[in-house]
Amino acid sequence: MTMLSPRLEAIAIELCDESLEGLPQAEFNSKAGAILAGLSASEADAAIARATAIKTQEADAYLAEADMLQALQRLTRMPGCPEGKGALPWLVKRGLIAMTPDGGVRVLRKPGPVAT
Repeated sequence: MTMLSPRLEAIAIELCDESLEGLPQAEFNSKAGAILAGLSASEADAAIARATAIKTQEADAYLAEADMLQALQRLTRMPGCPEGKGALPWLVKRGLIAMTPDGGVRVLRKPGPVAT
């Protein structure tokens, strides 16, 4: 990835601001246009490309988290797994998950498909 100037990086981050999410297209275009005002076409393209990369990274992280939560949910439905607070220690003891230093959970073994 090509390094952007700090100014263009800041503009890309501004384009990713949560306040722009969910706006009607015309309003988004107006606000994005104001953010990009004064840039050359190549600078605007670079800032938009960086903003796209930032949003793609965020989406990938959300998808990975959703996958982990789904796996954790399926593990807690295993036969014999206690409900509530007892589920996590039970899964740790069996080597299916690990607790992370920040208090999170890491799935070590994903469960097989759920029978339908």
